[in-house]
Amino acid sequence: MHSEQIKLTAAKKLLFSVLVVSVCMAVISVVLEVYLRSWPPPALQLRMRRLEVDELADPALRSARRRKFNTMYADDEQLGYRLAENFYYEWQHSEYSMQVKTNSLALREEREFGPKNALRILTLGDSFVFGLGVQRSQTFQTFLERELSKRLSRPVEVINAGVPGYGTCHELVLLERLLPVLQPDLVLLCFYVGNDLVDNLHCLQAGVNSERIVDGVFVSTKRYHVRADEVERRGRKGLIGLLLRSYLYNLLEMKIDTLKTQAGVQKKPQTLYKSVYSFHGKATDQQARVYAYTRKQLEAMLQICSGRGTKLAVALLPAQLQVYEEMFAEQLVGFSVSSQDYEIDRPNKVLSEMLSQMNVPAIDLYEPFRERRGKDLYYRHDGHWTKRGHRLAAKILEPFLLGLIEVADSSARPD
Repeated sequence: MHSEQIKLTAAKKLLFSVLVVSVCMAVISVVLEVYLRSWPPPALQLRMRRLEVDELADPALRSARRRKFNTMYADDEQLGYRLAENFYYEWQHSEYSMQVKTNSLALREEREFGPKNALRILTLGDSFVFGLGVQRSQTFQTFLERELSKRLSRPVEVINAGVPGYGTCHELVLLERLLPVLQPDLVLLCFYVGNDLVDNLHCLQAGVNSERIVDGVFVSTKRYHVRADEVERRGRKGLIGLLLRSYLYNLLEMKIDTLKTQAGVQKKPQTLYKSVYSFHGKATDQQARVYAYTRKQLEAMLQICSGRGTKLAVALLPAQLQVYEEMFAEQLVGFSVSSQDYEIDRPNKVLSEMLSQMNVPAIDLYEPFRERRGKDLYYRHDGHWTKRGHRLAAKILEPFLLGLIEVADSSARPD
């Protein structure tokens, strides 16, 4: 009887110990969850925001993604954000390093622009025009300026007005500001097929100035990418769904995934591009709305330029996954869609037809880039042009721009 009491007492002690440990673990987990939700590491914060904002299935913008930016950007009432004036910054990336310097007009230019004494070409666009990944001296604008000056035997200024993250909606506002100040002879709008339509979709839904700099923090709901595993996770409900939305669980999962990837046990999770999902497939009502909105922005640009006697032209810039077809095929596998419903150059065709109807001179860099795909034109992970990519773009654009300049010169001559 005594031994039975001892066994019962030992069992109670074990049960009590398990209960105490469980309660302690639960309390610690709750504390860590609260802490991580209040002060999440940047990588975890981005992961959770991606899980919370589902623009693929639901375009409603439910929450904002906040992350620190350097002071390269300034808040802007109309544009939301812009480049800061007279700014210098050394940008470090795993694949490149570069210096960013802006002038008093908040352009990535080391020079100021006074009264016009040269033929001026104003280039508008996003990070590809800005030259993310290369020095200012290695951008296509620098190569074009040098070659056009030689070919025309007169001074030519090719001005960089690119801003990372801008869409056609932002570039229209910037054009209105810069046109009377710089008085360019030609405006070259560079439309990046990789995400400019997504940018325009965001402007259509949330407004041009919806991305702001607030107390040094960039506030935005826009996302270009989604991870393949996130597409599956969003549909989970119940206890599993709650677990998948836990900050602590996701942090532990991220750490384990990193260790597995480093050990070669699993591949790095695939990044999917929303532009493929949204604009390379069959025509949808959303596509129609975005293309109509894009056309409206282009028509406004054309009207502004025509009112000042300035020529407007458009260059379509291909995304890395268009040039390297195997990357596009991987995207379709990641989204679990039929390849028969998707075209690698569908946006290019739609935009080219639109520009033709508007009588706007346009050039598509997709085919020339695809033909030279083995030349390391893009950074593998970053996805922006390398110096070789910028040089190739300049080589393609040079005869196109020369033709426009010669036509403009001939029409300006008296009979």
